[in-house]
Amino acid sequence: MIIPSDDQEAQSIIAEIKAILDELSAIDVRTDLARWMALEQRHHELAGKLYERRIDRPS
Repeated sequence: MIIPSDDQEAQSIIAEIKAILDELSAIDVRTDLARWMALEQRHHELAGKLYERRIDRPS
């Protein structure tokens, strides 16, 4: 997947995804499953938005 470097919204989404991944790695799922699930859902939503902004490589 190619994301244009001048796409500020895409870069913002990428930064938010990175922050979520950092949070997810610090959560103990055994004690905070609800928070983990909420973050995972947000990650999924952002990944979908990022996928929609992609530029397909020509075949």
